[in-house]
Amino acid sequence: MLGFQQSKSVDVGIMRANAAYTLFDGSLDDDAGSPGLIAGDDDAEAFMAAPVPLWVFDLSQLRQLLAGWRAQGITDPVIFLQENPSLAKVCLAACRFVKANQRARTLFEPGHSPLLQAETGADSPLLRQIGPLWNGQTEFSSQASVTSPGARRRTMRWEGKILPRYQEDWSRVIYSASETFEHGQAPQVVFDDIRARGLFEQSPVSLWVEDYSALKSLFEGLRRQGVKDLRQFILSHPGFVDQAMTAIRIIDVNARTLSLFAAPDKSTLLGGLDSILGPNARGPFIEELIDLWHGNLTQHREVVNQAMNGEKLDLVLQLSIMPGFEHDWSCVLIGLTDITARKRAETAMEYMASHDILSKLRNRAHFEREMTRLDAAGPFPVSAMIADLNGLKTINDVQGHEAGDRLIARVGGVLLEAVGGQSCAARIGGDEFAVLMPETDEELGMQARNKIQALIRRENEGNRVSPMSLSIGVATCRRRGELEETLRVADRRMYEAKREHYATALNRRTV
Repeated sequence: MLGFQQSKSVDVGIMRANAAYTLFDGSLDDDAGSPGLIAGDDDAEAFMAAPVPLWVFDLSQLRQLLAGWRAQGITDPVIFLQENPSLAKVCLAACRFVKANQRARTLFEPGHSPLLQAETGADSPLLRQIGPLWNGQTEFSSQASVTSPGARRRTMRWEGKILPRYQEDWSRVIYSASETFEHGQAPQVVFDDIRARGLFEQSPVSLWVEDYSALKSLFEGLRRQGVKDLRQFILSHPGFVDQAMTAIRIIDVNARTLSLFAAPDKSTLLGGLDSILGPNARGPFIEELIDLWHGNLTQHREVVNQAMNGEKLDLVLQLSIMPGFEHDWSCVLIGLTDITARKRAETAMEYMASHDILSKLRNRAHFEREMTRLDAAGPFPVSAMIADLNGLKTINDVQGHEAGDRLIARVGGVLLEAVGGQSCAARIGGDEFAVLMPETDEELGMQARNKIQALIRRENEGNRVSPMSLSIGVATCRRRGELEETLRVADRRMYEAKREHYATALNRRTV
């Protein structure tokens, strides 16, 4: 897509070739999403309404199974499965289906996941990714055919990603799917001019036809000069990247490109390429150049561009030198698929996996991981705070659970404002909260406690109907292996503060 020159006209032969290649190996959906176990209303709606089928799987049992194989001396699980096809069912049984969105339920049988479906077990989309999983990859893709309702056979591109916080046990893996076509199934006929233009213009994918012939000439010149390592050459001659950009000539773009980038017309779009490509385009373009240098005439990568209205766009770029133009690269087809929705869903799921929805604090699982990390590596001293919300049950009983929920959300806001920085503030129970503060001694820990109490007093000045009250205990850990005990000390001090709070409240009522 990179290039700053444009043709004054479109070669009909190029457009015919483009039409023949419109259904190239790529997604036909122009939006994508990613599944998640999302509890928040907005995020749950985004997941369920995503326009492509999305799933979440728990592969922790599969990980244990593969670990057992490795312990037995198995070095290649793919060959092992081919030699032992009956084990495919064992592997599939270890893949626990967790959740699917509405689009997945529409395209496939309710309650059924096509990732587990295959003519033979080893052909399933999940098992095709055992090789990458075995080799430690956290993102992977494959292509496999499945049957949807009505006995329609669909060839799908399956993309999976282990969430960062679950890479140790594989218990949350996101999958998305988009329909594609097997290699060689693209139409091999030459369309007439009208139909060629129609296919190009009406494609649901952003399409760019570009001329890379001048870039190929630049490459040939470098080879004649004895250049063998393009990456090293670029490091020592960074100006070559700009030269390569200007060597690419844009021939035409389709209607979907204009809508995707919020451009009123082609001249405006092509005149604003600098802003569209954005400051981060250079890195992916360098990788594109290096792939072309090594003879990779079809490419697939994720890029980040920007629409003319300023909106960030996450895209999948698919590049192919058109058949018949391999000798001079004068006709290159680039397809851009919008995966912004999927990326947002992934971000939302990662957030929900580590945060409490109501308070916006970290959740208990994240808190325990952070406690383990700090206990092993510090930095010390680490001060720990345990806080309990006083009177939540009374507010729930008298004013209703919505009032109680609002109070919990207010506590979250106070804790985030008070600690911040490297601290980890979490809701670890219904009315229980905890904070880990690295590089914080006893004095700083008490300062944090006093700041929280001051913020509570400020909050209560504006809300006397549901006043906030926290009983807080603080303790400090100074060496490895003692943080758990420090939390117990903080917990005991919190209960001492709670007994004092209720004793004071009782005295007030009896006076």
